[in-house]
Amino acid sequence: MTITTGGTTGSTIAATKTKDLINSALLAGGFQKVQQQQQQQQQQAGAVSPPGGVCFASDMPELLEALAVGSGCTIINLVVLTGGGDEENDDDTPFVFENEVLVSGRVVIQGNSVVLPFLDCALSIRCFRVLAAGYLELRYVRINQSDEGVMRPVNPLFEGMTPTGMVREYRGGSIYFEPGATGGRFLGVYFDDDQSDESGWILEQNLALTSFRVYGGFIFMAGGRLEFDLCLFWDFEFMTPLDRIYLGGDVLVLAGEVSFTGCAWLYTTFFGFENGAGFNVALLGGLATYTLCEVRLACISSLSSASSILHSLPPAVPVFHFCLSLIKPFLPPSLPLPPSPYSSWRSTAS
Repeated sequence: MTITTGGTTGSTIAATKTKDLINSALLAGGFQKVQQQQQQQQQQAGAVSPPGGVCFASDMPELLEALAVGSGCTIINLVVLTGGGDEENDDDTPFVFENEVLVSGRVVIQGNSVVLPFLDCALSIRCFRVLAAGYLELRYVRINQSDEGVMRPVNPLFEGMTPTGMVREYRGGSIYFEPGATGGRFLGVYFDDDQSDESGWILEQNLALTSFRVYGGFIFMAGGRLEFDLCLFWDFEFMTPLDRIYLGGDVLVLAGEVSFTGCAWLYTTFFGFENGAGFNVALLGGLATYTLCEVRLACISSLSSASSILHSLPPAVPVFHFCLSLIKPFLPPSLPLPPSPYSSWRSTAS
C-alpha cells in the first residue's frame, strides 16, 4: 500500500476546476449557486492552503495530512520534544511509517538540529519513494532502514544456490529515487542502522538460512541530483547475516549526480560476513563528489569478499577532496596496534 503526495500540484488542479465551475454556473445565471458549489468543493478538497505553505506536524496522522495532495504544504516542520526511538515506549516515536509515501512534487521536511525527530521505516518497505519530477529534502532528522524488505523467489539463474530458494531483498531501505526524479537534499540527517536490539532476529534468520540482498541500504538513486551535507551513516551489528550480499551498503547510485560534503560513515560489528561491492557507497553511473568525508570501520572478526568501501565502475566518475578512511580491529589494550591505516583518498575509482 502506498500514499501519494504531490506538494502544491493539487492546488493548481483545484484552481482549474473552480474556474470551470464558475463559468458554467454563471451561464446558468446562478451566482448563489456558484458560492454554494465553491464551498462544497473546498470542503471536498480539504483545508485552505496554509500561509506561506508552512505546516506543522506532531504525529504521523498530521504528517500524512501535510504530505497529502492538495494540502498546500511546501515546508513541513516536525514539532516534537524528543528525538524518539525508545524501544520501551512506542509513544516516544510519533512518526512510524506503515506504508511508503509517494512523492510527486516538492516536499521539504524540517526537523530539529537538537533532538533530531525520528522517522521510523522499520514496519514499511521504506519511508519515501520519489517519483518522476518529485523532490524530497530532509533537514535535521534521524531515519532508519526497513526491516521488512520484499521476500521473493531467487533468480532462476541462481536456483539452488540459496538454501530456501527465497531472498529477502531491500532496494532503498529508507528512500527510493525513481528515474526522472528531480532529486533531493539531506542536511544534518542521521542515517541510523543500529541493530543492537535485533541480534535475536538476525540469529533466527541465520538459523533459518535466510538470504539477504541489499541494493542501497538507505538510499537507492536511479536519477536526479542528490546532496548530502553534514550527514552521518551509522551501522552497528553484533553479528551480520551469514548470507548477505550488498551493492551499496548505504547508498546505491545508478545514474545522476551525488555529492557528499562533511559526511561520515561509521560501522561497528563484532563478527562480520561481508560480501558485495561498495560497502558504504556503490557508484555504477553518474558522478559522485566526496569533500571532507571520513570512513571508519571497526570489528573483532570479519570474513569479507567485498571489493571496496566506496566503489565505482566506469563510466561512473568519483572525485575525492580531503577524505580519510580508518579500518581498525578491536584489540586488547595489551596488544600492539597495527600500523596506522590512515590514508588520503585519491581522485580515482576505488
